[in-house]
Amino acid sequence: MHSDWALQVAHSECPEFAAFEAFACEEESERYLMDFLNTFAHEEDGAITVDWVVLSASMVALALASVASVRTGIFGAATNMATSMANINLGSTP
Repeated sequence: MHSDWALQVAHSECPEFAAFEAFACEEESERYLMDFLNTFAHEEDGAITVDWVVLSASMVALALASVASVRTGIFGAATNMATSMANINLGSTP
């Protein structure tokens, strides 16, 4: 690795060196990005998170489907109960 002073001298004395260094940095960046993407693609740590997200979403969907299917029956039962309770005659109180 060059020191800052050595880079300044190299840039001032040889403009081709600056162009080569920029190309080398660009090539190194591409290599770093490819290594990062390759590592990311082969890691399995995030797979468990995805599994839990899918499992949780399916449980929420199942709960919503259950509530939707039972909802009409519950409203009917509540209406019948309210009508029955309203028709109860408690008589007169002393």
